[in-house]
Amino acid sequence: MNPKGITRRSFVRSFTTAIVIAIGFCVGCTSTPKPVDRSRVKEISDNAVKAPDQRFFLFRSNDKYAAVKFTQPIKKGNGGYEYVWYYQDDQSGRFTNPNTVSGKGEVYEKLVKPDGTSKKKLLTPDEISLDDLDDGETFHIKCVDFRVEWSKGQWVYLWDDTIQIALTPFSNIEDVDCFDSNLTWIKRKPN
Repeated sequence: MNPKGITRRSFVRSFTTAIVIAIGFCVGCTSTPKPVDRSRVKEISDNAVKAPDQRFFLFRSNDKYAAVKFTQPIKKGNGGYEYVWYYQDDQSGRFTNPNTVSGKGEVYEKLVKPDGTSKKKLLTPDEISLDDLDDGETFHIKCVDFRVEWSKGQWVYLWDDTIQIALTPFSNIEDVDCFDSNLTWIKRKPN
C-alpha cells in the first residue's frame, strides 16, 4: 500500500477502467457521421431520382443528351435552385464540342395561391400540358428538347418513358462523358 492508501490492485483496476472508457469515447468520436458526398447517394423511387447539387446529372432520350447542374439555392416562391444546362445531339457523349448548346434556368415552387389556399396537386402525365405556364412557379427543368419536372428536395421526375437519367460525380462539364461505363442510366419503372 502506498502513502495515499491506494493498493496496486485498485490502481490497476481504476487505470484499466479509465482506459476502457477513453477507448470507448474515442471510438464514439471516430464513428461520428461525416458529411455525405451527395453525388454518390443515389436515391431512387419508382418515378423519380434525387439529384445532387453542384454535380452534373444527365438526361438522355434516343441520341440526344443533356447535362444539368444545380448551382445555388434561390429564395423565390417557397425556394428552389438555379441551374446550368448543356445539350448536344451529335452522339459524341461530350459537352465540349462546338455544337453544344448551353444555358441557365431556375426552378422553384410556390405552394400557396394569393388567397392562401394550397394549389399543389400531383398531376398525372395525361394532365400535364407542356404549353401551360407553371402558374407563378417554375418546376420544370428546361433544356432544348428536354422538359423534366422538379420538386423541392431536388427530386427529378421521370414521367416520360423515353427519358433516362444518370447521376455523375463531376462538377466540371469537361469531365462529363455520356458513354462513361461507370454511369448507371435510370428509367421510370413501369406501372
